[in-house]
Amino acid sequence: MDVWIERFDRVLTIIRPKAYNVIARIIIGLGIALVAESQLNILQAVIVASYESMFGYSEVLRKFIEGSSNPWIGLFLIVIGLIYHYFMTVGKQQIDLRLSQIPQKPILDLKLLNADLVPYENHSLNLRGGIVILPKDEIPEYKITYNIPQMSALNTFRNISLNPKFYKERSDFLKVWGGAELISLKLSNLTSVLATGVKIEITLPRMKGVSADNTKDDFPKYPAEKSTSQFSMPTYHNKPVHYDIKRSHNDKEYNFTWEVNDIQANTTSISDTYIFLRVEQNVDMEIKIFCDQYVFPVTEIYRVTKSKLSHSISISEITGNKESFDELVDKFIMDGYIQRVAIKRFQEYEHENQEVIPRS
Repeated sequence: MDVWIERFDRVLTIIRPKAYNVIARIIIGLGIALVAESQLNILQAVIVASYESMFGYSEVLRKFIEGSSNPWIGLFLIVIGLIYHYFMTVGKQQIDLRLSQIPQKPILDLKLLNADLVPYENHSLNLRGGIVILPKDEIPEYKITYNIPQMSALNTFRNISLNPKFYKERSDFLKVWGGAELISLKLSNLTSVLATGVKIEITLPRMKGVSADNTKDDFPKYPAEKSTSQFSMPTYHNKPVHYDIKRSHNDKEYNFTWEVNDIQANTTSISDTYIFLRVEQNVDMEIKIFCDQYVFPVTEIYRVTKSKLSHSISISEITGNKESFDELVDKFIMDGYIQRVAIKRFQEYEHENQEVIPRS
């Protein structure tokens, strides 16, 4: 009902010019004139006399004038004028009063951001980088061999500190992150109305070639060349990890929920959890925005498009030096995102070191 009232108010606003009183008076005045004329026949007599004085007697004109002497047209115009005036005055006041009693609804604007915090436009989510296809050949272990006679013990000692799965982890790293993206959510309240009970639900089909999960890490962990020593002390994290975007997957769908709760007027909230997303085929992602002020949730559909770049990687590329592997990472993983973040963090580290401020 409230929707129809709002639509009716827009119609009244369109047909209600500043001179609406003048328009109503003209319509009513014309109707009264037609009613009076139909009874007095003054205008008809003047028309007939003027015409016949110039052109002579006209039976056709007399019959037409006699047939048009109908008061109902004038009455109809009077009624229309009164109705128009009523809606422009009393009706508009009642509509405005009813609208003022309707609780205002906040306008919530949701943006999906890539790892560089750049929003996607036109409900189209085009994944960056490129999909990496692993070689069919077995990936060798990582070890260093010194070609020195009778020095096998040196090779064994040297390789103790190395990660034998280094090359395998490199290939897995490219496989997992190639063509993938870290998605965060940005929700803005564009109105001066408090939005309560706000919740975002995201649904993706769980099918072959589609992978999704929630994560707190915005920097993919690079494969380590050195192995963790068995004598090193394990690190314990007593503080539990809190995900503001929670997952509840089933065998058919990936489901994510971001419970924003309340959003103050004209403010913005950004998730601190990311959605890892990787697809090898184009899929639709459904997003629903719930709010206590909404009768029904707002539903949006994003088209997730896989990366256009695809590459079958070779053993030689996996076992290459650090520089060549970094080039592969920049090319296939979020268009150089890892390098950009590494440079940014290094600059922040240098800045903190040169600061001369009290530290706790």
